[in-house]
Amino acid sequence: MTEIMLKVEKLVKKFGGLTATDSLDFDVREGEIHAIIGPNGAGKTTLIHQLSGLLKPDSGSIQFDGKEIIRLIDKHDVTHLCGAPVILKMIIDNKQFKTKNRITNIMTAASP
Repeated sequence: MTEIMLKVEKLVKKFGGLTATDSLDFDVREGEIHAIIGPNGAGKTTLIHQLSGLLKPDSGSIQFDGKEIIRLIDKHDVTHLCGAPVILKMIIDNKQFKTKNRITNIMTAASP
């Protein structure tokens, strides 16, 4: 059995009366690929913002490689945990490269 790299437990984020993430639990093991799907307003972007450190959860736990990362959000250290990039959000805007498709844009952004 492979090691759990990302562990999310009881993650909650509310905006006034709207609950975007409601006691969300999941694990991602080393080598796994997961997708986040759902209709508009389901909380997908809110979840990604919480995982990447752009938005602090109201409660719950996010652990990466066994280390709690929520407490690092206030310090803006989430993307440099242990000296290496951890969880990043990429905003893809085809307006930047009008003649290229999204895959080419991602590869361009990823190249040094």
